[in-house]
Amino acid sequence: MTSCEKMFVNSPIQRYCHQIFGLGKFLHKIPSDFPARILEIGSGVGFTTQLLAKKFPKAEITATDFDEDLIKLAQRKKYLNNVYFQQKRSCEPHD
Repeated sequence: MTSCEKMFVNSPIQRYCHQIFGLGKFLHKIPSDFPARILEIGSGVGFTTQLLAKKFPKAEITATDFDEDLIKLAQRKKYLNNVYFQQKRSCEPHD
């Protein structure tokens, strides 16, 4: 992914649209005590990870991405205490 693509994909506008029209809308239908473990593939800078962590505070969330820089950005978010990040490609085995 080029730096220009990263800037667009990880923009605040994209995050807002994702919350309102994407996964955020779907998450309202799932009880907050379900599920216990979540694997997110392609976490990027953690927009979806944030939504999952807020909705499922008791769940153990493993967020993966192949881009080390994006993982580092996502790890800076301090309120994601139930999230573990790993740099992996989606075709690699998960622990």
